[in-house]
Amino acid sequence: MTREQLATWCCTAMRAARKPPESWKALRMRAKCPPMPGNAVEWAVERKILAGKGNGVLDPRGSATRAEVAAVLMRYEMSRVLLSPQ
Repeated sequence: MTREQLATWCCTAMRAARKPPESWKALRMRAKCPPMPGNAVEWAVERKILAGKGNGVLDPRGSATRAEVAAVLMRYEMSRVLLSPQ
């Protein structure tokens, strides 16, 4: 999985969470139509979900390590919890 694909997944999941589907089928259909990857990367960077690899390198098309996936999922969950209505 590339870092770009990971950002796209996070963006799609956040959209699905904000607008609950009527059924699981609707969720599967929505997941097949992710936003443009470049926009998802921007979205994830702006929300500090996806960070650079150091030395100013973002590398969205590079493979994500297990540690990077874990960090992104943790940041995604933290942002989701912080943004959810109470």
